[in-house]
Amino acid sequence: MNSIGSGLIGYAAGFLTFGLVKSYFMNKSSTKKSEPLKSGVLANVEHSVLNLTPHSINLYDDASNLLFGIKPDEKKMQLRLVSSQVVENEQGCMYGVLSYNYDFDFTKQLETFMKDRNVYSNNIGSGDFVYGKIPMRSPVVYDKVEGIDQLREYLKMDYSGTYSSIVVSMMVAEYLISHKEEFSDLKVHVLVPDSDPKNVVRDTKGAMIGVKGFVSYGKLTE
Repeated sequence: MNSIGSGLIGYAAGFLTFGLVKSYFMNKSSTKKSEPLKSGVLANVEHSVLNLTPHSINLYDDASNLLFGIKPDEKKMQLRLVSSQVVENEQGCMYGVLSYNYDFDFTKQLETFMKDRNVYSNNIGSGDFVYGKIPMRSPVVYDKVEGIDQLREYLKMDYSGTYSSIVVSMMVAEYLISHKEEFSDLKVHVLVPDSDPKNVVRDTKGAMIGVKGFVSYGKLTE
């Protein structure tokens, strides 16, 4: 996705007409080899897309031919889930963990080497097992969308109502939809790059370079 060609296409996509984007979504549903549209995808809606992820999104057809790219918007408007809480190790506690599956031959390790790292071995008759002290902490609670205030101000300044859809990560999409009452004033469709294995395009090394469409999470409305 970092190739010069993809970058130029991603840059040029900012100047594509909304009709091109609409045509892509509608033509996908009529292509013989295309997969059926997922439930909830608004195939007849004209999606004027604002990419709020950190990366350019390359769109391919069903034959894995590059159609065009959508470059990300300004960095200050990229939406990310963040936590307003500081999560630390639970009083610095370490928990003993037993394991019969370990990827080294303990008998070949020096005892002092293992003890310095809080790893020990024992024998229970059926074979050696290893136990060690592993750090644990509480899960991070993501409760804030970074960049949402900048997006609100941007959409307020967009008097023509240019953008009807935003592209975000799956985590951000799920948070926005599950907190609709907080974000309903945005009045935009929430789209996520379709990462289903059938709809992901990869290069010869297996790296993901694009997708064949989006998943619609619905519209944020008042």
